[in-house]
Amino acid sequence: MSGLIYTTSLNDFTRKYLVTGNGLHGLTQRGFEIELNAVLGEISEQLLYYKGISFYVYGENIPLAMLIRVFGVRGLESLFEQEAVEFVFNTPAVMYSVDDVKGMMPLVSSAGFTTKAHSDPEESATLGLKWLSNPLHKRVEKNIIKKAIKVYKTPSEGISKSAASFGIDGYNNNLFGKMGLPKERDISDLNRAEREKLCSFAQECVTLSILSEFNYNSLNSFHTAKLIDIQLELLKKADKIKEATNSLFELENVPNFKAMVRDKVIKYEDIPKMRKSRDAMKFRNWVDSVSCKTDSTEIVSEYLNSIESTKGILEKEPVKLLKTISICAVSGVIGGLISGSGGAIIGGVAGKALEPAVNLGISVFDGYILNGLLKGWNPRHYFTKEIKPLLKAQQGT
Repeated sequence: MSGLIYTTSLNDFTRKYLVTGNGLHGLTQRGFEIELNAVLGEISEQLLYYKGISFYVYGENIPLAMLIRVFGVRGLESLFEQEAVEFVFNTPAVMYSVDDVKGMMPLVSSAGFTTKAHSDPEESATLGLKWLSNPLHKRVEKNIIKKAIKVYKTPSEGISKSAASFGIDGYNNNLFGKMGLPKERDISDLNRAEREKLCSFAQECVTLSILSEFNYNSLNSFHTAKLIDIQLELLKKADKIKEATNSLFELENVPNFKAMVRDKVIKYEDIPKMRKSRDAMKFRNWVDSVSCKTDSTEIVSEYLNSIESTKGILEKEPVKLLKTISICAVSGVIGGLISGSGGAIIGGVAGKALEPAVNLGISVFDGYILNGLLKGWNPRHYFTKEIKPLLKAQQGT
């Protein structure tokens, strides 16, 4: 499972304001800084809440240069090592005609890219680094490009064509009526506003296909999600993780990640190191495991139960643990552990129990969680060892 958040925000921002012809038109320097800080704050927050981020890249990888500016070369290299950063290269697109042409189909899929910047990850990364105001040493630049191109992902061919067909077939079958685009005329007679709306539905299908192909999460909502074959739980889970984490921060009476980034308690350059700590990794995995619950009260209750004792929870109450996390479809794993089946955990009944969770992209019982349960780790350690000392240090300055 990837579990990364897919975002286009950094690419959209950099191309909007930095690419020639799209500069600071009509925007004050203060306005630019406000929007820049909002985007960087969003990225920082996501890196602290989730396993990582997959950045959409169009052509030259300007987001790569921006990430170096924010986290530094060593910080970005650390994020690469943590598998916390990926790049999705040139997401396929669906386009519509802006001119009214009688009898013309309203949607077309984009043609393949021919320039190296849009088809070659190494060229994309190399051109992206040229946006740095202070160029890197040649050896450093070569090394960062080598690491960056390893985390490029290119969506499958044919996604945009399928999405365009989805839009056309969806309209012809009146699937978009409740979304503001009922079938009231022949598809070739749609006006520009209607073609634009239809195109937006098709482009949503492209994005959902990317999420499905790479098992990404998303913080965006999608009108068309219920109309296509995709695991909707993947789209809900990111919000649940954030909600669960914020509930626990509130319980511990400390500011959440967003507030700490905003107030500079957490600095951008500190984030890669913070993510690497043992307690941070365990905490993220623990929240991921309980985020399948639908009620924040249940999550808080799970948290309180987990800190009743620092003894290994499997030593103390294996039956209670089984009941607590069976909702996440790992009862087969727990049963195997308790019965002493050794390495043959995923198989037979256990394999059947895990199958739905695997399909949803949920890896609940990974090594960090298992080790933590066996050794008596509990999620409060993250607050006592990481968050509260950070706040105390800030107050002392």
